[in-house]
Amino acid sequence: MMRKHLESVLIAVHPSVVCCQKKRKQASSANDVVGNENTIGGILKAIGILILIAGTIGSLVIAGGDGYRYEFSFLRFILPEIGTIISGMMFLGFSEIIQLLQDIKNKLK
Repeated sequence: MMRKHLESVLIAVHPSVVCCQKKRKQASSANDVVGNENTIGGILKAIGILILIAGTIGSLVIAGGDGYRYEFSFLRFILPEIGTIISGMMFLGFSEIIQLLQDIKNKLK
C-alpha cells in the first residue's frame, strides 16, 4: 500500500522516474537469469584458476629439491609450469567461449 502511494507521488512529480525504475528492475532480473544459466562457464573458470594456482605451487615444490637440501632448479620449475599454464589457460578460454555464446544467445532473444 505504501509503495503504491509512493509511486503515485513520484508520478505526480515526474513520470519518467517510475519508468526508469521499472526498466532497472527488468534489467536486473534479466542479469540474474543470465548469471544462473551460465554456471558451466563459471565452473570452468574456477577450475582454470585452481589449476594455475595448484600447478604453480606444485612446480615450486618440484623445483625445490629432493628433500635433503634446498636447491632451486629453474629447469625443474619451468617444465611443469608450462604444462600448468597451457592447461589452465585452456580452461579459462573455454569458459570465456561459453560466456560469449551465452551473451549472443541472450541478445538474440
